[in-house]
Amino acid sequence: MKNRIKLVGLVLVCLLVLPLLLACAKAPSATPAATEKVITVGYLNDLSGAISCCGIADQVGLKNYLQYIQDEKRIPGVKFDVVSWDDRYDVSRVAAGYRYLLDKGVNLIVTMAVHQSETMRPMAVADKMLILGYNTSELNIADPIWCFTQQPLTENANASFFNWVTQNWDYQKTGRKPVVAEINWDNSMGKAGAKGAEAYCKSLPDKLDWKGTIVVPPGTMDFSQPALQLNQWGCDYVFSTMVNGPTTNLMKEKNARGYKFQVCTGGWGFVCFKQSKDVGGKDIDGLYWISAEGWHTDGTAGLKLADTICRRYNSASDIEKLGYLENICYNFGLVFGMEVEFLVKGAISAGLDPTNSEVLRGQATKMKIDPQGLYPPMTWSNAKGSGVDKLRMYQIKLVNGVPEPALITDWFDVTKYKK
Repeated sequence: MKNRIKLVGLVLVCLLVLPLLLACAKAPSATPAATEKVITVGYLNDLSGAISCCGIADQVGLKNYLQYIQDEKRIPGVKFDVVSWDDRYDVSRVAAGYRYLLDKGVNLIVTMAVHQSETMRPMAVADKMLILGYNTSELNIADPIWCFTQQPLTENANASFFNWVTQNWDYQKTGRKPVVAEINWDNSMGKAGAKGAEAYCKSLPDKLDWKGTIVVPPGTMDFSQPALQLNQWGCDYVFSTMVNGPTTNLMKEKNARGYKFQVCTGGWGFVCFKQSKDVGGKDIDGLYWISAEGWHTDGTAGLKLADTICRRYNSASDIEKLGYLENICYNFGLVFGMEVEFLVKGAISAGLDPTNSEVLRGQATKMKIDPQGLYPPMTWSNAKGSGVDKLRMYQIKLVNGVPEPALITDWFDVTKYKK
């Protein structure tokens, strides 16, 4: 009898415990598989300040491409996470953002503006933390290089515009040299651009009448006095290293007052094209800009892919409202994603740890990608740190009363303009 009671008790215990065991067996694992790698990308940019239209679109492009990698299983066994810091376009917030991202365990950092990468550079060298940037300067590519960027040196890019002026100015007809100047926000990029432009223009005193650089505080949007000064100097051409908002306002001011100088900016300076059309309208007609990016209507394979990815991961209303297809910062973000893909694939192919920033930096010195018209072929081989050496020039022209970019000068080498 006692044995029968024990047996019944044992059966009852098993019946009670069995559902719990089955539930545990069926429950999905809350942690990644042991073989799965998670790459955490730090993102430091302006998401709410003076150039937030750039930062937001760039971040969306980066996240979209990393999601595309996962969905298409382009790197099996690897997932991506993005941790962001908003520096509000305030250089005093960059160091804190860098430390915040490191505390979150990022494996590399993506950023955009020169002041961001220049501020982080000494810390990144000490910590062996890889930085992927957009714009760059001579300071950023000093040895040892830990900041690898998409654009040519800002110093060279600005100088290249004034070389174009010398090639297109009719010296015989006018009987004089063109009068040229710059206007920049007072930040690292503005200083780098002015340095290159001034050195180049002063090296050609028989071809260019260099007046100098007007420097205004970051975030300036009122250009009544700067435009007046440029007009009083008698400028023919002015290069603006500022982003699209202030450059658009400068164009509106000069047109309202009937000033005749022509304005050029960099691709970074006219990235949020929809915003500029909405704010500037016909006033941006005639603006030049030099850029490495392809325009979304060019029809290349890379731009078709950008269109597909944008429409897959963003609502039609967001695309329309934020103008992603007309915001080349979205393309910057896609290219950042391509860079991350190359680095991680390379590390894995070499049997190395893709979560190690020093390993990724080693892959960066070998990087070669072709975004197929989304951007020109890029390489950081020989650790030069600057992704491309070529730019092209667009000019905004009215098409049925609507501003649209027109390509006027295809790829030209910018390295030879350094003086």
